[in-house]
Order: sequence, then C-alpha cells, then structure tokens
Amino acid sequence: MQVQHNADVVRLVDEASGVLLVQHRRKASASPAAEPTTKRPSAPSPLRELVQRGASLGPNTGKLCAAIGAVESKHAPVEFAVRRVSALLRATTQQDVDHVERAYGVAIDAGAPTWRCVRAWLDHRRPAPLTQVATLLRDLIAYRDIAARLAASANATEEPDTKETA
Repeated sequence: MQVQHNADVVRLVDEASGVLLVQHRRKASASPAAEPTTKRPSAPSPLRELVQRGASLGPNTGKLCAAIGAVESKHAPVEFAVRRVSALLRATTQQDVDHVERAYGVAIDAGAPTWRCVRAWLDHRRPAPLTQVATLLRDLIAYRDIAARLAASANATEEPDTKETA
C-alpha cells in the first residue's frame, strides 16, 4: 500500500492496481487538532450498471432503461428504478428478444416509457406460436430402409478388402 500526503490530504493507494482506497482530508478550522474527514471512493450505482447492460442488449432496450432510470430516480427512491429496469431486462430473457425489443420501441414512440406500457403491449400481442408447415419427420419405415441400405453398402465395401488379404 502506498501513502501519498501533503498538508491537506492523506491518500492510501493500492500499489498493484493504482486504485485509491481511502482519502483523508483535514477540515479547515482554527484549531490545529481538527478531525480529519474520510472519503471512500463511491461504488458504481446499480442503476447505472443496469442501464449499461440494457444498452448492450439492444438500442430500444438501452433507451427505455435510461428513460425509466431517469424518471423513476427523480420521483421515487433509486431502489424503485432499479426494480423496474431489472424487470425490463428480465423480460428479454423470458421472451423472444425481437418481440420484446419491438415492445420497447413502441413504448418509447408512444411517449410512455414505463414497464406498465410494455407489459400491456406484450400481454396483448403475443408472438405467433410455431406451427408445423410440412412434415419434418419421416415414417419409421423410411429410416429402417435407409439403415438397411447403409448397412448393405458398408458390407459390400468391406467384403472386397477381406478377399484381398486372404
């Protein structure tokens, strides 16, 4: 640990990474025995991390996460904004990403960047279920015939080799 100091500040710095661990600042007062104030580097905001993660998932996801984070953190505690942004990110893992991204775009375009708007859109516009257009599997008889042909051709190629060695 490296110590840096002058008349006003004492800093403790990690030598390996160069990260500031603790900073003590002396209060400006008349008495020489003033209490030092301690300032620890602040941890990154969980809301900021969630918004960055949303931006990495898609353009509409990033815009909606940032909008909800900005609006909710002004009117309510930050924990509420974190919950709502987490719900947005959870929806991208539970449903089709393109469908959810479209829902986020609709919420942004409608001027209602809220989880309630997104959830209503997703509930009313479910993605189309997968349907089978053509028969993908053959009858078992076809597989039996293919296996028999492959086995016969394998035996036919092996027999000439055994005759040559004999």
